[in-house]
Order: sequence, then C-alpha cells, then structure tokens
Amino acid sequence: MQRRTRIWAVWYLIGQSLSAFAWWIAMLSKPDWRGWFFASPSAEMHWMSFLLPDLVFFIGAGWLAAVGLRHEHRWAWPMLLLHVGAVGYAALYSLTAALISSAAWPGAWLMLASFLITAILAHRLRPY
Repeated sequence: MQRRTRIWAVWYLIGQSLSAFAWWIAMLSKPDWRGWFFASPSAEMHWMSFLLPDLVFFIGAGWLAAVGLRHEHRWAWPMLLLHVGAVGYAALYSLTAALISSAAWPGAWLMLASFLITAILAHRLRPY
C-alpha cells in the first residue's frame, strides 16, 4: 500500500509543482486573471510578496519531496512536511482573503483541496 501511495505522491507533487510554476507565469502575464486568486489583484505588493515563498517552499519543496520519495531518501518525508506546511499556510491565507473580501474564491478552493491532498499523502507516508 505505501509503495503505491509513494508513487502516486511523486506524480502528484511533480504535477503540483509544474502547475504552480505555470500558474505564476499566468499571473505575471495575464493581470486580469489575478482577481480570481487575490483579494487585491491590483496591489502588486500583496500578490508579488508570494512569489519567492512559493518558488522556495511550494514549488521547490514539493519538487524536492517528489525526487526524495522517488529515490526513497530519508529526507523525503521531512521535505514533504515542509511542503505541507507551505500549502497549509497558503490555503489558510487564501481562505481568509476570500472570506474578508468576498473575492478570490477559486484560489481558496484550489489551495484547500491541495492542502487536503498533500496532508493525506504526508500522513500515509509517515515513516513510523
């Protein structure tokens, strides 16, 4: 069971990382799409402040977790936990922004689903 979960997790994390990278390219190149994901899409400081953390902790940690899980490295699960924390933070931020502004609900739902999936994967892949 854990082997199948690990393989599924590798592909999910790769897809998630590539999708997040493509999402950032879309946010940078299609300003009118930002309103679906950010409560204040015109305030660059608000949405651009997520670029570096997303590149490091969401995309980078997710990608490294996938590589580590694929090769069964001992550091893979802690890297996955780091990624889950980043996804959880982003999900809660997105949910709060959507609740406060009544906007950006697509981003909130996507992040909540992503958090649920990555948290379940981390739980099922725990080494003990």
